[in-house]
Amino acid sequence: MTAGPGPVVVESDLTHGARRSVHGPCGLIPASLSSRWMAVAGLGDLDGEGTAEIAVANRTPLRRGLVIRRLLDQRLVPGAALAGVTSHHRPAPQIPGGPRDCGAGPAIILATAIRTALLAVRLTNGALQACLLRPDTDAAAFRRALGCACFTPLDRRIRTARN
Repeated sequence: MTAGPGPVVVESDLTHGARRSVHGPCGLIPASLSSRWMAVAGLGDLDGEGTAEIAVANRTPLRRGLVIRRLLDQRLVPGAALAGVTSHHRPAPQIPGGPRDCGAGPAIILATAIRTALLAVRLTNGALQACLLRPDTDAAAFRRALGCACFTPLDRRIRTARN
């Protein structure tokens, strides 16, 4: 795998909102705007192609979507995006979604935007594919999914999005 982007943090300020900060070999890499809600949902080689990607649940309480970005020439370049998913549920104190690899490659565990189902989202050939895992999205369901519990997928591919 090529060198990753370096440390990735989400900085939060009550006055200015949140921003994702990515630190590369030459310092801070611009990654977002102020006053945006976001959560890093996964980091690493998400598609097995040898390049590090950052998966971000973007504008989580508002727009609800997953965005993939790659580091290219010291810039974060947008890649695939998938609308209608979230890693967050207010007023939960923690973000329950995140990455897992249960042997079939990395996946990001998220919920549908209206929190009616749990999804495993994979980056394959430049596209995001969502697999419906189960119809509940409580904290226990997220824990089981992140821990590679066996779920019978309700539908193998419910949605595919390509940028």
